[in-house]
Amino acid sequence: MDNYTQRRFLHNIIHFSLTLGAKVNKIILILLLCLTVVLSSIALHFRLSTISPGPEGLDVNVYGVYYRGELALVNDSSTFKHEGWHLEVESTKSIVLSVNEYTNNSEDMHGRYGDPTDVFVRLSRAQILNSWQYGSQVSWETEHGNEKVIRVGKIVPADFEIEVGSIPGQGDLGIKDVTIWLVLHGVSWRNLIKDPDTPEGYKLEDVKGQIIPIMAWAEEVKPWAWKTKDGTVKTDYPNPSAKDNVDVFPRAKGDELTLYEKPNDNFQWYWTSKIPSSEDLKEWLAKWSPDYRFRNTWYTKIRINYIEPHQSGNIITGITTYYPSTKIRVRVLCLVVGEFTYLWTKEEAEKQGYEWEIVGSQNVEGNTPLGAFFKAAGEWFSNPFNRLFLALTIILILIIMLLVFTPLGSAVAIALASRAASK
Repeated sequence: MDNYTQRRFLHNIIHFSLTLGAKVNKIILILLLCLTVVLSSIALHFRLSTISPGPEGLDVNVYGVYYRGELALVNDSSTFKHEGWHLEVESTKSIVLSVNEYTNNSEDMHGRYGDPTDVFVRLSRAQILNSWQYGSQVSWETEHGNEKVIRVGKIVPADFEIEVGSIPGQGDLGIKDVTIWLVLHGVSWRNLIKDPDTPEGYKLEDVKGQIIPIMAWAEEVKPWAWKTKDGTVKTDYPNPSAKDNVDVFPRAKGDELTLYEKPNDNFQWYWTSKIPSSEDLKEWLAKWSPDYRFRNTWYTKIRINYIEPHQSGNIITGITTYYPSTKIRVRVLCLVVGEFTYLWTKEEAEKQGYEWEIVGSQNVEGNTPLGAFFKAAGEWFSNPFNRLFLALTIILILIIMLLVFTPLGSAVAIALASRAASK
C-alpha cells in the first residue's frame, strides 16, 4: 500500500469515527435530557406531596383499635393480627375489625358461643363551618425574647361524621369493649423559599396558619341508622328489644369526646365549663402559650360498649337478621390562627361535589325449610289467576265428593249409569 493510499485509509477511519462519535453523543445527550425531566418530575411531585398533604383544615383519621387488651395501629401492619381477631385497613378513614372467635369467655349478652360479628368504622372528611356563635376573634400576648407579640385567632367549628356498623354475613353474635382511637390534626400548607445554604437550594417556610383542636362533642347520634329513599337518615328499631343490641359512645348529643395529648387515658381538663368562652380561651392561651400543649395534633376515642345483630321471626315465617349501624356527627371546636391558601370548608366541599354517605343498617332474610314453603305459598297466592285456578279446582273436588260420598249423589250416579246402559 503506497503512502497516498495509507493516508486516504487513515482519513476515512478518522472521519467515520468522528461521525459515529457525534451521533453517539447526540443519543447520550437526548437520554440525559429525558432522565433530567423524569427526575425533575419525581422531585417536584415529592416536594408538592411534602408541602401540600391535601387541603388545609382539620384532618381526622383512625389511629388504632384497642380490643381484648391489645392495640392494632392503622399505620403498622405488624400489629394487625391478634389471637381471635385482626384488623383490616382499607384506608385511614375506613377499617374493619374482624373477629374470628371468643378467646376466653363469651362476649355475647346472651352467653352464646359461636361466630362473633365483624364491625366496620368509617369517617368522613372534616369540614370547617364558616358561621357560628363562637366565631368571634380572640387576641392574646406571647413573648419572643424581649418582644411581646399580640396574636389574633378565631374560634370556629368543624364537623365530621363517624359510622360504626355490623357487617352482614360475618357473624351474628355480640362483641363488647372495643376502643377506636382517632387522631385530629390541623393541616396547613408550607411554602418553598430559596435557601442557597441547603443542598437542594430551597427549604420549607414556617407554617403561616394553624388549626388547633380545643374540644369535641357529639352534635348528633343516630343508633340503628337507616338510609331512606330520599337520602335522609333515620333511627328505626326492628323492635323495642333491639335497642339493647347497640351501645356506642358517644350515646347522645352533647356527650363530650375528651382530647388527649397521646392515645392513652391520661388527660387533664383545661376548661372550667363544658364549652369554653372567649375569656376561658384567653386565660388558657396566656397560661400555656408558647407551650407544648399549644399543638395542632390531638387524639380522641369512641367506644363500642356492645354491638350485636338482632334476629326476629320463627321457623314458620323464617328468621330475619338485622345488622345495626350507628351514625355520629362530631363537632370539633378549633382555634384558627394565621393565613391559609386553600381551607377545606363546608361550602368548598359542596362546591367541589364532595359527598359522604353512610352504609346504614341492613337486614338479611333467612328461611327455614318450613318457612321457605310458606313464603313460596304466599308468593303463589299473590297471583289472582292462581287463586281463580285454585277456586275452580276446589269446586270440582267438592262436586266429585258429593257424587261419591252422599246418598243423593249415589242415586244420581246410579240413574245416570242405568240410563247410559239402556242406550
